[in-house]
Amino acid sequence: MAGCSPEDSLIGICTDNEQDHVDIEGERRVPRVPQPPQQFIEPPPSRHQNGGPPLAPGPEPPSRYEGLECTIEAWQERGDRCIVPKTPRTDEVEPEEEEAAPEAPVIPTITERDVLTFAPAPPQVTTEPNGVAVVGMPMNVVAPAQQHVSGGSLFELPVTITFTPTRFSYDFGDGTHETTDSGGSTWQQLGLPQFSATPTSHAYGARGQYLLTVSVGYTAVVDFGEWGVYPVEGLVTSTSTGSSVRVVEAHTALVEKSCAENPAGPGC
Repeated sequence: MAGCSPEDSLIGICTDNEQDHVDIEGERRVPRVPQPPQQFIEPPPSRHQNGGPPLAPGPEPPSRYEGLECTIEAWQERGDRCIVPKTPRTDEVEPEEEEAAPEAPVIPTITERDVLTFAPAPPQVTTEPNGVAVVGMPMNVVAPAQQHVSGGSLFELPVTITFTPTRFSYDFGDGTHETTDSGGSTWQQLGLPQFSATPTSHAYGARGQYLLTVSVGYTAVVDFGEWGVYPVEGLVTSTSTGSSVRVVEAHTALVEKSCAENPAGPGC
């Protein structure tokens, strides 16, 4: 090789030849020739062996180059384009998780004691004649009651309770008790004269002072809204305060003329 010195030739580092290589310590070394950068060309789609249209691409196998920039190794291994995973869109909103439905509460059997605080007020009792009765003659008793609705909280749940009067119990104070399904009506409402017998009247057998009470029994239904409607076991009772009744005796006497004829006559 041109330019090889005698000393280099002597020790065998190079030889005087005109070839495009040098021998270094007995090995033949070919100098590297710079090559232009390799261009990647996407291969054409394969066609069926019988000349038909190209087959539909199958699912992409996993690759250890997936997600990396295309390299020579990746190209040689796959024989096609390198796969770059799709970058998720930043504007995509993840769906909100649906809230779990609230668990239904366990509602025990409801008795009249559970709803006593919601019970209607005691009935207002009136008598005819007012506070007075005549021995042996009917005294009329009136204790009106209407359907009643209360609201509040029961078992730590909001409720609405409906009370409906169904039973009226009368204690006339002389040992006599009566039960009806009505609170009674006045003689005028019934279109009857005074001292007429009614479903809620009573005739005392002796004069004296008596204490009259009336108890109203209500059926009750508790509405828990979305958790259902539950009846109350037993009747919810409201009892009136005692009403004093004075029972007197009435005596009649024969007179010559009526009071209309002689207003100044005895007993007029």
